[in-house]
Amino acid sequence: MANYTPGIVPGLRPPADTAPEFTAVAYGHGLNVAVNLPEEVSGWFGEQRHVSVLGLLDGAGIQATLAPRGGGRHRLYLNNEMRSAVGIEVGDRVTITPWRDPDPRDPELPEDVRTAFDAAAVLESFLAWPPSHRREYLVAIEDAKRPETRWRRIEQTIAAVEEGRES
Repeated sequence: MANYTPGIVPGLRPPADTAPEFTAVAYGHGLNVAVNLPEEVSGWFGEQRHVSVLGLLDGAGIQATLAPRGGGRHRLYLNNEMRSAVGIEVGDRVTITPWRDPDPRDPELPEDVRTAFDAAAVLESFLAWPPSHRREYLVAIEDAKRPETRWRRIEQTIAAVEEGRES
């Protein structure tokens, strides 16, 4: 399964087609520090769901996911690695140039998991979850050391899909 961790990407250079650069104030507290994207920047992506992006944060390359916040707008969470790399604190103004990440971040679905989800008729619903939520469950399944633990986690994931829980 491909790993995805939001954070700093050294040497990242913007392509010719990027969303408009913008400046925003970092807000929040603790681990939940974010910036809101201006309407025109969110609109540039043309989606109201999670969007995988690369970008420049005060000149440092980042990999992240834009989170929907309603009304077709997004927010960008700034994790500790991003904030410490460029010295950002809550209340600081930051300049961001985002663009769509061309590489898919969908986690691979192991064959036994796919078969179990198919049999339980939850595969389509599971695949509709955001990649980060699917990854969370799949990592737990993959980390099982014993076959019975793996199967129990598959069953727990099926139950979560049936209940509509994403995490």
